[in-house]
Amino acid sequence: MKLGKVTQTVRKRSVLKQLKSKRQEIFPDMTVEETCWGMKPGEGESILLAEAVRYGNQKDLGVYAIAAAVNDLAAHGASVVGVSARIMLTAYAYESRLKAMIAEMEQAAEEQRFQIADVKVEICPVISTTLVSVTAAGLVKEKEMCRISDPKAGQELVLTKWIGMEGTLRALEERKEELEERFVPAFLKQTEFWKKYLFVQKEAEIARKYGASAMHTITEEGVLGALWEMADSADLGMCVEMRELPIRQETVEICEFCHWNPYELTSAGCLLIAAEDGVGLAEELRMAHIPAAVIGKFTDGNDRILMRGEEVSYLDRPAADELMKLFADEKEA
Repeated sequence: MKLGKVTQTVRKRSVLKQLKSKRQEIFPDMTVEETCWGMKPGEGESILLAEAVRYGNQKDLGVYAIAAAVNDLAAHGASVVGVSARIMLTAYAYESRLKAMIAEMEQAAEEQRFQIADVKVEICPVISTTLVSVTAAGLVKEKEMCRISDPKAGQELVLTKWIGMEGTLRALEERKEELEERFVPAFLKQTEFWKKYLFVQKEAEIARKYGASAMHTITEEGVLGALWEMADSADLGMCVEMRELPIRQETVEICEFCHWNPYELTSAGCLLIAAEDGVGLAEELRMAHIPAAVIGKFTDGNDRILMRGEEVSYLDRPAADELMKLFADEKEA
């Protein structure tokens, strides 16, 4: 494809023709020429926006970017309506790759019931890997909005699903050949079902109805970064039992192979929830077939304590996400 914006023919053939999901709140309909989109809020509703960026080489890269932005909205109590995306492809990208990426994104939109309202595509000669930037828009009633700063001392911390999930999946796609040489196919195949857990709207809705005071997604910088952000925003301490953090064996072994710390690995699909009755909420989530565990509680003061049985350590400020090492290694190579 030529450098710069893709041609109208390519945009019509590989983008617009694949986007079928519609929401009545979105206007106008996307066309080859249209450059803007909008959303009509209902009475008493406000529009909430979230952004996310992902880069890499896999065809479902756009799904990870969408999940990160959409999950942020859900964690704030918003109902997701639409997303827009800007896809920047390398100079050697083929149209077939773009078409495959859009198909993956549209499938996610259909399953999660939002509309892809706009997609802009450029062929960029100064990048070495694909980049997808997403803006997600949702509607929320202000009195129902959850804020990351709202936890109270004494409230319990609930974590859904498994830490390092997104990073593990992306490592499997970015370093497929290396991992297939190291692990048997049956072991790697066990991770295939994880993709259905990348979105958190369902657990966010359950948590909100259960009276959760705050929710926070676990993306870049992993669970340790998310814990720090939640405590710091609320100006509280916390005590977390590290042995209660749910993690899959596949993540443990792949992180060992890649020399990564799974606790600092991006984990889209995981949600941290502050609640008065964390045990009851975790049970409610499990009844809805969403894995959940109580991992600790918020405390007065500023001590952010990590327990491993009798061993005590303290939470540090967030470090760079471990997945960044993958792209740094590729650049050095």
